[in-house]
Amino acid sequence: MNKKFAKKLLAVTLAASMLVIPATAFASTGGGEDEPTAPSATVTEDAGETTTATVEEVKNYETSSSVAGVKSTVGGAFAVKSATGLAVKTPAANIPVAPGAKAFVKAYDVNAKNTPAAVAAADAFIAAQGGRRLAIFNFELGQMLNKKFSLLGQDVLFDLTVGVKGATPGKTLAGGQILPGGVINAVADADTNASTFTGVGLKGGLSCIFVYEK
Repeated sequence: MNKKFAKKLLAVTLAASMLVIPATAFASTGGGEDEPTAPSATVTEDAGETTTATVEEVKNYETSSSVAGVKSTVGGAFAVKSATGLAVKTPAANIPVAPGAKAFVKAYDVNAKNTPAAVAAADAFIAAQGGRRLAIFNFELGQMLNKKFSLLGQDVLFDLTVGVKGATPGKTLAGGQILPGGVINAVADADTNASTFTGVGLKGGLSCIFVYEK
């Protein structure tokens, strides 16, 4: 189901390390029992850069997502257009949350305009591998309790499948995860489908995830 929401990023000054920048987002026109009235969104930005960033209004998000017929085990707010779909593969019961809480995902595209340093870092990483970027988005794995969202820790690991667009036949898919602080973890494709990328053992909380071919 699609629901309208507005997403506006507060003006921020970036400090000397990668930051998690709070913003207002996902102002839904409706809401279920487990859906927040206005869950926050965040973006990552890199070190040593001072700027004012804004995120353009996003028209719709989906409360669930699927890839190649496989539905995400965790629902939330999905607004990623750079991929054909996302699916958390880890069973929701295996994601540790507080008593009474449910695992919850927020996923949304980023670009060189609203998160220039994170995109530049991803592109530099990809260029060093001789690759071409196919998708990039922020991914927040957290929990929802009493309509309030909070991020889970990086010690919570999960598997994620991404449906890719425009992959070149014969090329190999690969990915990466940029964590707050600027560390980029290389992620191998754990499936054999030429139209999907599956990352295993990704870290919870906030990160920027990218998929590329090489």
